[in-house]
Amino acid sequence: MFADYKLQVVQAYQEMKKGNQLSLNLMGSTPARLRAECMAVLNARYERKDEPTLRLFFGQKEDPNAYMQTIRHFEADKFKPLDNFLKGITSDTDHKNIELLAWLIGFEPRPYRFTIDKPEPMQTDTRVPLSSENKEEEQTATLQGAGDGDLKSGPAEQADEKVTAPHHLLAPANRPFDHADASRIPSNSRIRNRVLLALVTGLISVGIYLALHRKSPGQIRPLLLSGQESCMYWTGDRYQQTSCKQRRGDTLVIALDQERLNHLMRITEPDTLTENSLGKTWYSYINGNMEFFTADGFHPEYPDRKLRRVTRSILLKYSKKSE
Repeated sequence: MFADYKLQVVQAYQEMKKGNQLSLNLMGSTPARLRAECMAVLNARYERKDEPTLRLFFGQKEDPNAYMQTIRHFEADKFKPLDNFLKGITSDTDHKNIELLAWLIGFEPRPYRFTIDKPEPMQTDTRVPLSSENKEEEQTATLQGAGDGDLKSGPAEQADEKVTAPHHLLAPANRPFDHADASRIPSNSRIRNRVLLALVTGLISVGIYLALHRKSPGQIRPLLLSGQESCMYWTGDRYQQTSCKQRRGDTLVIALDQERLNHLMRITEPDTLTENSLGKTWYSYINGNMEFFTADGFHPEYPDRKLRRVTRSILLKYSKKSE
């Protein structure tokens, strides 16, 4: 039952939290940090079996790169139900949030598979009722053959042969084995050949898919990177590449984005901005602080706040060299 699966996932989360085995994003979760953790986990260990979970939460996408782009711009508030559940604010949550949690903490086995218990097969009584004049004969035969082998065939057994039985049942004892039935039973060699054929077909399909989706040198780098440094963190004025397993206090660690790593930086001296900066710089005004950046996107320390393009009025107000 899903209730048992949910209990196991929550217990695993609590044990990992007590053992300090969770990432910083999960140890001190917020909706924005849960989104960042989704990006980190997707980049570090994408598996095909998790596609139903991703599809359930983020919608149907073509590939991991498409899921990454969706998560990056996903509304942080949609993670709030899971965040409230983890903090004990709510006592229950939707099953898609439980599946997302299982994915984030690497719970196994996942995802939950809904199955329907199959009823016990009904035993069909194929015996034909005996007429009153044959009941006495049946009782006599039963008493006489109690310690012997098979009883002699009678009207009831002849009637049995007229009843159509499934082909996978064994032939009755009083009827010789029909070798035609044996041809309907798949042999181990035939099953093995079918499995091998399916594997070969799958490998060929994967090879064709990879060949068709191979990126050229001028395109974006593949999502799944080799090596350990496939995450990054904000140093205060730029992103620094790091291992996803490396902890840096309360600093938010997110999945590596090569574009942001190379181009997003904070402008530490806003008074150096000029007219030429228009269309090339962005800003964010949070808690009374004005900050300028070299690329578009979201604020590195406030992932739910989008950067805005610098306008002429902003430039005149905060730059001394705008004239």
